[in-house]
Amino acid sequence: MYIRLLGPLEVLTAEGAPIALSTPRLRSLLALLALQPGRSVEADVLADQLWGGEVPPTARATVRTYVMRLRKALPPGSLGTGPEGYRLVLEETGTDIGRLRELLRRARESAAADPDSALALLDEAVRLRRGTPLTGVTDCPALAGRRAGLEELLLTAAEERFQLMLDRGRHQEAVAEIAEAARAHPLREHLAEQLMLALHRCGRTAEALHAYRSLRELLVEELGVEPGARTRQLHQAILRGAPETGAPPDSPAPPAAPVRSPAFPAAHSTFVGRRRDLATLLDCLREVAAGPAICLVDGAGGVGKSSLTVRAATAVADRFPDGLLYVDLRGADPLRPPLDTRDALHSLLADLGVPHDQLPTGAEAASALQRRRLRGRRVLVVLDNALDAAHIAPLLPAEPGSAAIVTSRTPLLGVDGARHLHLDVLDPEEAVALVRTICVGAPEPDSSGEWAELVRLCGHLPLALRIIATRMAARPEWALGEWIAVLRDERGRMDQLAVADLDLRASLTAGIGQLARSGSGTDREAAAGFPYLGVSALARYLPGSLAALRGIPEDRAAAALDRLADAQLVTSPRPGAYTPHDLVRAAAVSEAARLPGREQRAALVRLARWWLGTLHAVNRVLVGEGEYEEFHRHSAARFPAGPEFTGTQAALTWAQDGLGDVIALAEQLAAPEYDGDPGLADTADARAPLSSFAVEVCRVLERYLTVSHNWLAQERLLATALRVAGRLDDDHARAVVSSQQGKVAGQRGEWEQAAGLLREGQRLFRSVGAVTESLVPQANLAPCLVELGRIDEAIEVSEAVIAARRDRGPSGSLCSLLNNLGHCYLHTGDLKSAERALTSALDVLAELEARTPSGRASTAYYRISALSGLTELTLADGDFAAAVEWAERGLEHADAAAVNTLEAARLHSMLADALHGLGHNERSRAAKRRSRELMASLNSREDVALEADSRAAGRPADGPRAGGGPPYRHRHSPPQE
Repeated sequence: MYIRLLGPLEVLTAEGAPIALSTPRLRSLLALLALQPGRSVEADVLADQLWGGEVPPTARATVRTYVMRLRKALPPGSLGTGPEGYRLVLEETGTDIGRLRELLRRARESAAADPDSALALLDEAVRLRRGTPLTGVTDCPALAGRRAGLEELLLTAAEERFQLMLDRGRHQEAVAEIAEAARAHPLREHLAEQLMLALHRCGRTAEALHAYRSLRELLVEELGVEPGARTRQLHQAILRGAPETGAPPDSPAPPAAPVRSPAFPAAHSTFVGRRRDLATLLDCLREVAAGPAICLVDGAGGVGKSSLTVRAATAVADRFPDGLLYVDLRGADPLRPPLDTRDALHSLLADLGVPHDQLPTGAEAASALQRRRLRGRRVLVVLDNALDAAHIAPLLPAEPGSAAIVTSRTPLLGVDGARHLHLDVLDPEEAVALVRTICVGAPEPDSSGEWAELVRLCGHLPLALRIIATRMAARPEWALGEWIAVLRDERGRMDQLAVADLDLRASLTAGIGQLARSGSGTDREAAAGFPYLGVSALARYLPGSLAALRGIPEDRAAAALDRLADAQLVTSPRPGAYTPHDLVRAAAVSEAARLPGREQRAALVRLARWWLGTLHAVNRVLVGEGEYEEFHRHSAARFPAGPEFTGTQAALTWAQDGLGDVIALAEQLAAPEYDGDPGLADTADARAPLSSFAVEVCRVLERYLTVSHNWLAQERLLATALRVAGRLDDDHARAVVSSQQGKVAGQRGEWEQAAGLLREGQRLFRSVGAVTESLVPQANLAPCLVELGRIDEAIEVSEAVIAARRDRGPSGSLCSLLNNLGHCYLHTGDLKSAERALTSALDVLAELEARTPSGRASTAYYRISALSGLTELTLADGDFAAAVEWAERGLEHADAAAVNTLEAARLHSMLADALHGLGHNERSRAAKRRSRELMASLNSREDVALEADSRAAGRPADGPRAGGGPPYRHRHSPPQE
């Protein structure tokens, strides 16, 4: 097989017969693999390259579908699959690009000894061009940049050929070709120089001078610059009639005077430590001979990235005699937006001496001008506080001998040839040295561990250490132990806030006293309830949760919360929900400490039991009848009956709103002090201390977390539950945690880890006699085995679990297992077996719904998954009309049941692919938009939950995701419940 990419994409068999590919996306996939033949590319990487910044939620499954179709189209054995991804089984020279590179290499090796042979090789190389490279794959964002690189490669081959022709005296033969190339690339000075020389040697000196004038006018008009020194020297030589004495086209321009950005920071005289990091950075800056050195330094804010970078740049300034350039890209500035690429280029150009009125208005023109200005120079560019790789790409130097250091808070991916240095906090010894260097005459410690304690309380973070050292220098009479005492109290680290907090607490206490002395029973109830707002870690209170804490009727709790809202002690963001300000909560915590310890613990027991009863009410709506009876009925009977939800959406919304509170309470009750309190036990289960709340929550919320895809929240809960299970030596709890951790790892695409966790969960369940529960992790193991390339084992596991479940009658679990089996067969390309399994799943659902019509809502999750599988199957088979029909059926159920948003997004995305295949482009775009909206809603819900969770736990929430893209990675098939 031979693939041609230097023009329209063509695939030829070994005999030279063309191979047709049906769709643009299929051609794009082949092009991406052909650009790196023989190398494996992960499915996620291919998805990013195929869709750019708008990767659909179904990308992984769609890539797999395209690979199956591509494998059918290509000769057998042409496309390989393994755990590392997909690869084109092809030698480098199996593409015209590889052939071009091989010819160039051989020509360069033989140019000096046998220029005629070298010229013949270059003749063959330039004949490989058949037009614009990669024609016919314009729908793939990643190929646009590669197209420019291939154009450059072809032009390089042409210019080297022209040079050999001129060196061999074949200017008459070459002049027409050079003129044609120069017209196609009018700003390329090397071609203009070759044209000028060829014309002059042909006796056409006037035309050679005209070619120079045309180039100069164009450069001044388009870029605001004069031709380079080499071109000007050649022009002067032609005017003297002796072009052979001018600078040869390949000689570098003489360097301009050294420059240094006025904004280049001065190195800190108090810089200490970082010897290893500094050595690594200096080593990176030495390797500039073959190409520019790009050093990427990442680390947290305040960790000292800029200080290290300036220190390194100053140390090697003599290696870059043409200048040190600096731009603050403001990617981490909370007050100002990141610096625009054009403005950053303008800053660099101004440092290079370009007058303000000659700066190009467009970013592309500015980038071209920067390349011209840096040509032949050796400079070091420091780009501080970059936002992402795209932010810096146009700013990086391209000349050998130059270098760039880039700092950012997050690792910058996708910068070819770069070296990465992650900067961590200082070592304890270095941290102490920094404080003592800044604070001259620092107080001596009273004990050997005081310095270590001081820097530990500052987190070994350079910025914090500089601040505390400065304050220490201003208060020389303070002992070191006194500074440590201040820092141990978290509020002591922010004196002004601590003062404000104390003042506000005194004011609030006075207000509560007024309510307590009121003649109104509601006022007194509000005053009595206020301390209970500080008993638990909740950030939000409902009438039911306060009623549980207080042990009073819900209507009284609702009235008390309303009164506290009227008194501006809590806010009510929506009806029925109440949130105290952080400082108000601090005051409530102080008041709660005055309650008897027995009452505080009893309040927490009541609250935990109320939450579990309410969560079981959510579960009743989401879980099918058979599974509820089998796994949840007994557990639910131990707790107070929760509310009756009107439908699936109401239950999902309630669970989503309460998720942050549940996580906060689970982490609070996971403390060892609650291990001995049998607050969640009954006569049937005497081993349920209050600390086991986290494990109970993981079990009851599993279905909700599955359909809502709140994986980060689930991992938090599981980590908490695992700590408790370890202390209590509870193997059943460990089994629950391992099984769910394995499922989450599988949904995230971490297949090896998932398989290990699921096998451990299965083993632990069986060790405690929970054979039925052990089938759940066993079933979830199958999709992981598929992704690991162990398809036969996955099919065997699926069929074993199906056999164990069939005798229990129809159930959602059986349907999910059949769905998994169908996806296994899909992966192998056995579409008939896949169709049998998926349609069997629908038959099981029909039988289940006939037996329990009222449970139809709880079966929607499984029906949607089966219909999604049939959609993927028909897409893989190229039956776009059938795919549209299956997708629309699935979306009808998704809209009606309001469950499994991720699967709904996937259905919309596959519907868009099918509609595109039928030529219905407008409807296809609408379906894609809807898919993106659903993914955005998933991100938003998870962010809100985690923000509330983090507020309750007293720590900052995670920031927004870079680029705003979805973190979700589509799982191979719906997980077993």
